[in-house]
Amino acid sequence: MSNSPDSHENAAELTPEARDIFDEQVEAALAELPPAIVQLFETAPLIVEDYPDPSSTPPMIILDPLGHRIVSIYDSGIKRILIYRSEILQAAMAAGEADAARALRRQIQEAIYREVGRYHGLSDYHLHRFLKENGF
Repeated sequence: MSNSPDSHENAAELTPEARDIFDEQVEAALAELPPAIVQLFETAPLIVEDYPDPSSTPPMIILDPLGHRIVSIYDSGIKRILIYRSEILQAAMAAGEADAARALRRQIQEAIYREVGRYHGLSDYHLHRFLKENGF
């Protein structure tokens, strides 16, 4: 389900062509990810939506008393990893790379790494370190 831009201030409407290009780059980005990352989608599928749902409850952040790490807990209880076309397209355009497709694919991969890390409870420190080690 794609959310409409009506409830998103300053959000441009995504055309069917933009969605198709984005989705092609998602497939290309997934093909370049390490198999260990792709296997994680067996327990939590990757879902691509146009915009974040403004009516949904944001994740609650709690402190894990054993590891002192921040863990995201989603109220819905549905195990999934969400990425949003609008946010990633904006980040790719802001990157200013000459190769637009490559910039978009890298932004998609970074978003996937971030969301997989958050889903599995990586702290901000470990997530930053993981991204740096993987070229982001």
